[in-house]
Amino acid sequence: MLPKILLKNAVQSGKEFGWKIKDFEEAVNIAISCNLACLGGQFQWTLSNGTCEAYWLNSDSAKKLESESWSQYVLRSNDEVFSGFNIILSSVDFEIESNKFEFLKLENQKGINISNYLIFVAYFVNQCEII
Repeated sequence: MLPKILLKNAVQSGKEFGWKIKDFEEAVNIAISCNLACLGGQFQWTLSNGTCEAYWLNSDSAKKLESESWSQYVLRSNDEVFSGFNIILSSVDFEIESNKFEFLKLENQKGINISNYLIFVAYFVNQCEII
């Protein structure tokens, strides 16, 4: 149900969509322009032969306040998730995290640059999906 413009750089992972690190800021800006809030997201490695979810590397927004307009919530939720995303990027060694998955260790040993497959899966919603 996401707008095509938001999906242009998205990577599909099952029934979810994620964005490469370099593309996520643009996705957030597009979501804001499309009036979509962001509930949160998590990092994962999505390869053609498997997906490894780093569910502990997540960034979520707080729930919409009753006193908050939808447009205020759109701005705040996207900002909260993007801020958390950036904190994780600046504080986490993704090579260490990837080594927690045997599958990724094996792919790395094959010479696959698994950092090319790191995405941030985000959950964008419209106002109808919250009410």
